[in-house]
Amino acid sequence: MLLRAQNHCGLGSLGATTCGACQRGGHAGTRHPDERWLQQERLASIGRLTSGVAHDFNNLVTAILGFTRLALTELDDDGPTAADLREVVTAAESASSLARQLLTFANPAPHLRAAIDIGSVCQDVGRMLRRVVGNGIELSVLPSPDPLMVLMERHRLEQVVVNLVMNARDAMPGGGRITLTCDAVKISR
Repeated sequence: MLLRAQNHCGLGSLGATTCGACQRGGHAGTRHPDERWLQQERLASIGRLTSGVAHDFNNLVTAILGFTRLALTELDDDGPTAADLREVVTAAESASSLARQLLTFANPAPHLRAAIDIGSVCQDVGRMLRRVVGNGIELSVLPSPDPLMVLMERHRLEQVVVNLVMNARDAMPGGGRITLTCDAVKISR
């Protein structure tokens, strides 16, 4: 059990004993080991809370998507209600993406880095995003003719591509064209 004390690190053990490192001046300017442990515990608690909220949120969004898509099958595609429901689907898909990002933040997967082709990932993600970007926006992916290999976690690259495309979509409320180009570029300093 840790209690507040009047020593350098602000933490001591139960009773009159103070931290040995404080007595020796062994960690001036650095964090006390117990303080680091408490910080790690706080972060773990935030991660668990975030994970629980994101999971519950994603369950709600899944229900919204399911019922909205079901309602769309029973409506005339050209009617105003169908257009409104398609907007609900687009917003719910964005909310689902946000929930996945929160879950990734709260429960980071072990580092599974591998050599992946950026162009291939962009094409795969592009196929999914064409359904998500909404009406009035055309998405095209122009991969490099040669493989563009990078050593990283595939889901992280997918997340970057999704964020780029969604930001571009949000910047064009009146519609437009998003072109995702993959090419090697030499940067000089």
